[in-house]
Amino acid sequence: RSGDLATARDAMARLDALHQSLTGYWADQVEIQRLGASAWLAHAEKKDDDALRLAREASDLEARTDKHPVTPGAIVPARELLAEMLLELGRPADALAEVNRALTTAPNRHNALWLRTQAQTRVASRAP
Repeated sequence: RSGDLATARDAMARLDALHQSLTGYWADQVEIQRLGASAWLAHAEKKDDDALRLAREASDLEARTDKHPVTPGAIVPARELLAEMLLELGRPADALAEVNRALTTAPNRHNALWLRTQAQTRVASRAP
């Protein structure tokens, strides 16, 4: 997201290697991060169909994965990142649906509440 695609590609290679070395829960956690980072890299490369597919894969995998009892929650859940991408792509209604889904599993998150407000405002501004 910084615009430094070379560094992003290098980080993706490290995530790939790390993912290959793990199994089970931790492999899934790295895969969620890898998919999310891949989505934003694809978005930066103007491959938005691929970006959305990867962001949805990350969101869906995160939703299917139980949280390990001794780990904190995600810093930014994958579904929030998907909602943010949809906003950037000018799809506020879709973003609103995704952020509302995110808020059902992680209620009252500041970032999600802000995203919901942004999406609602943009949806309302498009209403006839």
